[in-house]
Amino acid sequence: MLTFASYAVAEKLSRHVVGQRAAVEDVVSAICENMEAFFLEKPMKVNNILLYGPTGSGKTELARSITKVLDIPFLKETMNDFTLTGYKGRDPQEIVTRDFKKLITSEEVKAISEKREKFLVRKEALEVLKESDLSSIEFLIALEFASSTVFMTEEEALSILRGKYRGRESLVDSVASMVNIVLWDFEGNINIGHAIDEAEFRSKPFGVVFIDEIDKILINERDGYSESFYRPLQEFILTMVEGSVVTHEDWGSIDTSHITFILAGAFINHSIDEIIPELKGRLNVRVKVRELGYEDYLEIARLQKLEIPEILSGKVVKIRDGVFEEVARICEELNAEEYLGARRIKEVISKVNRAIKKELTFFSGEEPLVIDKSFVRWAVSFDSSRSTDYQSVSVFSDFSRDSGLGKSKLNKTKMKEIKKRLRDKIFRDLVEKYRRKIEEFSGKLTVAFPFSVNVKELKFKNSEGKTVIEYLVEKGILKEMTEGNFRFLKKKLSKRIVDNISRHLVVRKFPDDIDF
Repeated sequence: MLTFASYAVAEKLSRHVVGQRAAVEDVVSAICENMEAFFLEKPMKVNNILLYGPTGSGKTELARSITKVLDIPFLKETMNDFTLTGYKGRDPQEIVTRDFKKLITSEEVKAISEKREKFLVRKEALEVLKESDLSSIEFLIALEFASSTVFMTEEEALSILRGKYRGRESLVDSVASMVNIVLWDFEGNINIGHAIDEAEFRSKPFGVVFIDEIDKILINERDGYSESFYRPLQEFILTMVEGSVVTHEDWGSIDTSHITFILAGAFINHSIDEIIPELKGRLNVRVKVRELGYEDYLEIARLQKLEIPEILSGKVVKIRDGVFEEVARICEELNAEEYLGARRIKEVISKVNRAIKKELTFFSGEEPLVIDKSFVRWAVSFDSSRSTDYQSVSVFSDFSRDSGLGKSKLNKTKMKEIKKRLRDKIFRDLVEKYRRKIEEFSGKLTVAFPFSVNVKELKFKNSEGKTVIEYLVEKGILKEMTEGNFRFLKKKLSKRIVDNISRHLVVRKFPDDIDF
């Protein structure tokens, strides 16, 4: 059942894991199948995963992002850190007996327990729907919606499924409503009563252990290492992967029967066939991540941020179109020389950000800083030992013409305009402040008016000479005042303002004995 959530999870991750849609769906499906086995209290998981592909293609990010959406424990280790006991390096038993155990908090157990409850209720509901007269497509939508809502909100699942079944949005909505009706009935009338015991979960947990660079411990005669070093290490990994109780003298024991192991590697200098047959046989799900190209770099680059304070953007710093396209082109060029995949994007963006900081540090104020394709090229080739800055070799005259910014000092007209904008901004802020106050009292001024309202603020005028209180009354925000409020106001405000607001107040007429 849970494997039918793979499309929705992959779609949710599409903006964060770029260019690996098929790999994401395969990995999600394998993990969900193991999760279902755990929820149904089966003795053993179903899948372990071999994830392979070029360096920098996003293997670690793919696995980490998936487990974040599924909200399950995730541990990432690098095989280079471990050797057999007796050699220099960490004991591989610590991977699960120490490192993974540390992840199992009470919050993690509670989250897994809640997911199990959701799963069991939805499983029962789907059994009922299976016996109904739903069509094949309707039942498939029900299955996808129910399984997806174990991991995400109903709104998210609905939005994704409407996109998948474009043209059948009304069908998706009606099926989702039907599922919710059945779920409501089950949640109110059945008692699942199988919350996960924390102590039991700590001894036999569910989660994902991601072991990177597994290809570094493969046996290959040309490497010049003896088989006695690497084969036993693979055999120990096999022991963990196939599901067993692993014991460490310092950290105790843990049952790995329901931990999903993802073994990852680039496999550039080694072949998957070099893995010992017993371990290779346990890695029944093999997922290849593809090499990234220009379009992928561009999409990833657009998700990155240039480190420009928002207050400077468009005024002191101008970003032109084509910046991220240039980042993607440079990544493509660098990867042609030495392939590092998406890591090149961080490298290029980092250099651009450093160059921006340098320019802003020595900013002269005479011309705005333009971030364009040539700036990106300069930033990538930038040598910190050089004293030449970018502005000394760039042309900014076109921006100066576009923006109207020049080297002239602020004149009186411009200063007047700035003061006008400042006054209007203060006016808007005050109106919003009193709008919230009045809203609390259903359009009336608060009874504690003298103590909760600043008359100076009410008298503040915008650039057109309108006071805050006049605006509040004319716009219907303030509809009614008590006599006491009104008597207080007429002492503090001018006759013109009081007369003006009196004409607009429609809810209450004031006594004739009020004089000014």
